[in-house]
Amino acid sequence: MNDLTAYSVSNDAIELSLVNKSNYVSIPANVSLSDADLEIDFDGVHSVWIYNNSTGKWGAYSADSGITTKLSDSSIAAISGGIEEGSGMFVYSDGDQEITIGDGRDFSIKDALSAGGTPASGWHLLSVGNQGDSVGEIVSLSANISAVWVSSGSSWGVYSSDPDTQKAITNEGFTLLESSYKMPSTSAIWVHVVDSGSSQSSRVATPPSN
Repeated sequence: MNDLTAYSVSNDAIELSLVNKSNYVSIPANVSLSDADLEIDFDGVHSVWIYNNSTGKWGAYSADSGITTKLSDSSIAAISGGIEEGSGMFVYSDGDQEITIGDGRDFSIKDALSAGGTPASGWHLLSVGNQGDSVGEIVSLSANISAVWVSSGSSWGVYSSDPDTQKAITNEGFTLLESSYKMPSTSAIWVHVVDSGSSQSSRVATPPSN
């Protein structure tokens, strides 16, 4: 997991600090990444991963042809068409390093979700944005948004407004976040959406692994 101080924004450029191995990160800006951007900005990392809610599968990119072959052999689809605005990323890095993204315009995940309506049921790996949106604000957008997961070092912080889900979160050893907790622009978040008729479980659903 990444630490929670991974970005600073100045002069319209975003400095992305990656730690060794696993990083849940996002671009806190109103910008998408093209295939060319991935080739230029992430040429020094092991791999970049995004999650497709529609298929329930991961896609990955690597500048290393050997890693690309291994991903293909493992039936991991290559990222094609870049990464859409508002998407979160999982970045695997072979070491600590800095990556500069040349765009730092404002972005609010709360506003993006409000404008787009409730996402489809399932898991969504999303950008946080840089407007200080809180986990409670995200969950309050729709009764179908059951939980927001925020990476924190090697563990997770989770928020849900449902009392039974809150109990399950603490019972299973995760940190229960307060509704006022402001999500760091340094991280991607998982948003879990359920169908309207879904009943709460005694166990909390956990994000997809790759």
